[in-house]
Amino acid sequence: MSSGSLLSRWCAAVAVLCAFGVAVLTAPETALVLGPALLLLLVLVVGVFPGEEALARARDRRWRARRVRAPGRAPRPALPDVARPSGISRAFALAMRPPPAVALAR
Repeated sequence: MSSGSLLSRWCAAVAVLCAFGVAVLTAPETALVLGPALLLLLVLVVGVFPGEEALARARDRRWRARRVRAPGRAPRPALPDVARPSGISRAFALAMRPPPAVALAR
């Protein structure tokens, strides 16, 4: 890398920082909105690519052979014994009012 390109990168970085400083002084809300984008621009202008090594390590880890494990047997779940109402008891449970025959018997 030549010193000219390094100097131009640092000048660009200083320009980005100055632009952010002006944004902070003139309108803080604008600086809050533009802050993450200007920070990313600053990082990329300087030439630092965050996470490059981490991505390479993850790729190498993914391509390594993994030991295959046999699937384990899960025990059969014990289901609760539930007696649901059926027939006339279900009708009484779902009725908003009792059937007319029961109302007349009272």
